[in-house]
Amino acid sequence: MKRGVKIGAAVAVIAGLGIGGFLVGRAVKRSAVEEAKPDSMPRQGNPNPFPPNPSPVLERIQIKVEGLPTKGPKDAPVTILEISDFDCPFCRKAAQTVEQLMEEYPGKIRLAFQNYPMSYHRSARPAAEAALAAGDQGKFWEMYERLFTLGGTDRQSLISHAKALKLDMETFTRCLDEQCHRAEIDRDILRAKVLNVKGTPTFFVNGIRIVGARPLEAFKQIVEEELGRSPK
Repeated sequence: MKRGVKIGAAVAVIAGLGIGGFLVGRAVKRSAVEEAKPDSMPRQGNPNPFPPNPSPVLERIQIKVEGLPTKGPKDAPVTILEISDFDCPFCRKAAQTVEQLMEEYPGKIRLAFQNYPMSYHRSARPAAEAALAAGDQGKFWEMYERLFTLGGTDRQSLISHAKALKLDMETFTRCLDEQCHRAEIDRDILRAKVLNVKGTPTFFVNGIRIVGARPLEAFKQIVEEELGRSPK
């Protein structure tokens, strides 16, 4: 009997330790989960991770615009890299702001464009193809303007834009359907990820990041500072 009591007591102790360890483990796990929870859940219904007018992050990053469509003097004291999506409403608003900016600083800004079609915008990639296909015929910026001012990024609209620009339609349509700029767009997406771009539009003004559809004054402030840094 004494031996049985001792065995029973040992089993009870082991079981108690097991249950206690299990409960402690659950408590630790629950605590870790609570700590890992974000302070606030992401906004639903808006796949763009940035609000229309977030504050710019003032950091300077080395950027390269070689191989990208550009306009403005090559030796302009300010270079703006626009990383954008033709099917994004925030990008459309931001493109109009940048156009105003270039008008206010004639000859002072060089603008470069880099495609970053978001996966949740079905027509973004075909629109990027259309812009680059128009660029093959010397009309990139004309197509850029139509896409951002008139809208319409479905296939029929893209063809209508091309006709309005008097492009060679056989060449344009073949390029659009065969995705002849696929590798170039993939390269642009990779470049954006290397620059830690999370959404569109994102700009780099002489390497200083501006995220979202910021007002004109936000761009002007940085441009003025950069012009003040350039040699007289």
